[in-house]
Amino acid sequence: MNQKIEKIISGFCGVWKLISEKCSYSNGEPPKSGTYEINLDRDKVHFHVSWEDKDSKKFQVEFAGIPDGIKYPYEDNPHVDTVKYEITSAGNFISTAYKGNLLLNEASRVLSEDGNFLYVTQKVLGVDGELHANSSVYKKQ
Repeated sequence: MNQKIEKIISGFCGVWKLISEKCSYSNGEPPKSGTYEINLDRDKVHFHVSWEDKDSKKFQVEFAGIPDGIKYPYEDNPHVDTVKYEITSAGNFISTAYKGNLLLNEASRVLSEDGNFLYVTQKVLGVDGELHANSSVYKKQ
C-alpha cells in the first residue's frame, strides 16, 4: 500500500461512537446506539460495527478488505460474490458488494475536515430493485 493511501486510511482508524439523532434513514430506523471500529493491519482494513436497536436488541458485523480498488471473491456470505474497497481521489473510503455485476451494497465513508466526525452513507439494494440510502454520523472516541 502506498504511503498516501495509508495516511488517508489512518484518519479513518479508531473507534467511532454513533450520534443517533444525526442519522437519516430511508429504510428502517436508526440504531439507538452503536460503534464503528476501523483498524489497519498491514494491507488490510478491518471493520467491526456494533449497534443496538430501539428495542435494545444488539447486532454486530465484522468484515475486512484490501483498499486497492480491485474486486475480490467473497466467501463469507452466500448472497455476495465479490467485494471492492477503495479510496477515491477526494479521500472518501468506499466499499462495495456485488452479486455478479449487480451492486448489492455500497458504503461511503467521509471524514470531517477536523477528523473528529465520520459520515457513513450506506446504500442497500431493496426488494424493489432500488438502492436505499441510510446515513449515519459518528464521533471519534
